[in-house]
Amino acid sequence: MPTVNLKNFIIISLADTARRAGFGDMPATTDYQKKKQSLQERNILKRLLEMVKNRKPSKIVEVNDLYLSPQFTMLIADVYSQIEGYSNDVYFCQNLAECENRLSFNGDIEALYKQVLIHL
Repeated sequence: MPTVNLKNFIIISLADTARRAGFGDMPATTDYQKKKQSLQERNILKRLLEMVKNRKPSKIVEVNDLYLSPQFTMLIADVYSQIEGYSNDVYFCQNLAECENRLSFNGDIEALYKQVLIHL
């Protein structure tokens, strides 16, 4: 199984969330909830990436194990509710950076970071 460090895994996941939100090489999504969840996940992952960059953990993970890990996915999904600012304005937004700037995270990213490390 291929392995990847945690930083690169998060970067790959960020690209995936942008695609699922209808940006990049994907057609714009018409599903309000799908775009909302993808942008919420992206916001959380960007903050998590900053934690990883600052702390430089040496965690090497198997790509398939992490992608298939319900714990990692559930940890991220559990903090969706801590992302505020999603509205119709964001739904119709066509610029990814502009969409992201309208959202705010009111949770404890350090606590999430520690939970992620436990599950790897």
